[in-house]
Amino acid sequence: MKLAHFLIIGAAMTTALPTLAAPSHQINTVGMTQPRFNDLAAQCTNAVHPNTLQAVARVESGFNPYAIGVVRGSLKRQPRTLAEAVATAKSLHAQGKNFSMGLMQVNRYNLAAYGLNYETVFEPCKNINAGAKILKSCFDRAGGNGQAA
Repeated sequence: MKLAHFLIIGAAMTTALPTLAAPSHQINTVGMTQPRFNDLAAQCTNAVHPNTLQAVARVESGFNPYAIGVVRGSLKRQPRTLAEAVATAKSLHAQGKNFSMGLMQVNRYNLAAYGLNYETVFEPCKNINAGAKILKSCFDRAGGNGQAA
């Protein structure tokens, strides 16, 4: 549910974010620049405009492809590698936790519907594609034009 709320909020804020955004070439902790994210998003999906996806990813993961958000909880520290991210996700699953993963914070309960698993959800393009489809689904259910959001 966190994802749906942030996706909707992120989409609604897209028009305001350019004035609030960090400089376009600011590098985050994993070296992903905003222009690089937009290029990647454009290659991975055409379901939602890259600027909208960028706004969501900035809020949801800070452009960290290994980010994990625990619903009603937190991690002591975020995973720094793919292996750590996969191991953390599997551990959280075994504990029965609800959590979201990757750039777009795809929730664990959405993995099967989008052909993902704990090994593939952290692949940036697959995560962006799934996140875009989830956001598009939210736009469609709301009856609005997602591209105008």
